[in-house]
Amino acid sequence: MVNNAGYPVTDLDTDMSDAKWRGHFEADVHGLHYVTEAARSWLEAEGGAVVNTTSVAGLGGDRAMEAYDAAKGAAVQLTRALAIDFAPKGVRVNAVCPTLTHTAMSRAAENQPEKLEAFLKAIPLRRVGEPEEVAAAILFLASGDASFITGVALAVDGGITAGNGQPHLV
Repeated sequence: MVNNAGYPVTDLDTDMSDAKWRGHFEADVHGLHYVTEAARSWLEAEGGAVVNTTSVAGLGGDRAMEAYDAAKGAAVQLTRALAIDFAPKGVRVNAVCPTLTHTAMSRAAENQPEKLEAFLKAIPLRRVGEPEEVAAAILFLASGDASFITGVALAVDGGITAGNGQPHLV
């Protein structure tokens, strides 16, 4: 089972409305929880795997994106908790955590050359991800090749989480 939903980041979170805060959690945490719970009896009877799509924002913070980061972080933690709960039933639960990936939701950022250039400088591979690359990670985590992997939040990010965020000092 793949849980893939998101709430778009349309502006900075410096003026956080209650509706915006709740929107992130409804899509990114509550949706993941309720869909997984609806499938719980089937998953426990059949075994298999759950892969949740979260974000690198769930692995580290961003400036002015408090709601998005908090919701994605909660989704990563929910993935880990579900992995522990489902493991005795033979169900693995993992997450993929992509960075900027060519999708309809990323189009606004990609259409702003100065933002895109700044983003590309932060990604060691110096390019935006492709949906097929995220799909390949999902396929791997759902496959038997990952039969001893559960509770993992796999960054699919061109190396962006490999660094500590400090500027180049040399």
